[in-house]
Amino acid sequence: MAVRVRRPRVRRHGRARHCRCRAGRLGGSRLRAGGGGRNYGWRNREGAHPNVGTLPPYFLPLRDPIHEYSHAEGGSITGGTVYRGANLGAFYNGRYFFGDFVFGRIWSLGLSLDMSGEATVVSVIEHTAALGQAAQNPSSFGVDANGELYVVSYAGRVYRLVLELVGNGDFGNGMAGWMTFATPDPSYIVGGVVAGVFEFYRVPPPPGSTNQAVVFQQTGVAAGPWTRFRARFDLGNSSTERKRISVLIHDANFNDVAVCTFWLAPGQPLAPYVMRGFSTMFWTNATISVYPSTVDTEPWIRLDNVTFHQTPAQGVAGTECVEPGLPAAGVAARPSSTIGERGGWPVSRPPRARDER
Repeated sequence: MAVRVRRPRVRRHGRARHCRCRAGRLGGSRLRAGGGGRNYGWRNREGAHPNVGTLPPYFLPLRDPIHEYSHAEGGSITGGTVYRGANLGAFYNGRYFFGDFVFGRIWSLGLSLDMSGEATVVSVIEHTAALGQAAQNPSSFGVDANGELYVVSYAGRVYRLVLELVGNGDFGNGMAGWMTFATPDPSYIVGGVVAGVFEFYRVPPPPGSTNQAVVFQQTGVAAGPWTRFRARFDLGNSSTERKRISVLIHDANFNDVAVCTFWLAPGQPLAPYVMRGFSTMFWTNATISVYPSTVDTEPWIRLDNVTFHQTPAQGVAGTECVEPGLPAAGVAARPSSTIGERGGWPVSRPPRARDER
């Protein structure tokens, strides 16, 4: 069984301008941990380095920072917060997130406390590449009532960090992380990655029979009942025929499934779709699956930029299927249903629209 550490990604969440930054003059920027009433050495020390020694310290001992980095790595540290939420998963719980305003970088570090409560750093992970624009001039960090983490960019945006469950959602690494399945044999799904887009179709079954085909990714992530999920993906149709596609978010064993079905017009360019749903029971392996419901040999159905993550538990609504151009807030999404197996009977819930931006 492989254990994977997944990177947090970001969602844009409004506008703000604020800076909570500090630039060190000598050794660089640093982080300190501990209770009050301590002497961290200024001006006798700059971080963990000797500085002005003309006067003795006001009192001893002097406390060095638990972490520092040089001016070659950054120019002004933006103090952050310890993550205590749920959306990023257990791995990130208890990690301290911070950034550098000048260089536009964000890290998290793990903390280990000894019996006296003293903290030491056990690992440092950089998230700059994964966070993209959210890492540009990070000026402050904050948390909401659920302990979820937000990053304030001095460019005027606030971002909420979410755990991205899907790997290689842009197919930049070919089919890595993705699997296909078809009946009666694997040849009944035809496709491949072309210029970073997965293109595919379902081959008609032998006469007098039925078949199925699917491209899917199992995340390996468990989830409890009533966990809300959000999937976003680009769909397109380069054929001359109208095509139907079904997107499922479900446990890998198919005991609990939410479904959205979309019609793709002939020649439709790639466009963003959104699906929101939830679990009705414990999931051991959250999975996203894309089924080509139309059977023909007209290429291609096109798929790209797949994201899949948990969202805050702010009440449970039905499955929402949002097509390009539909309002996301205050307007009902196109009808769909959530199907959960309970005692052998399907359970259907009405759709509602909820803006999660």
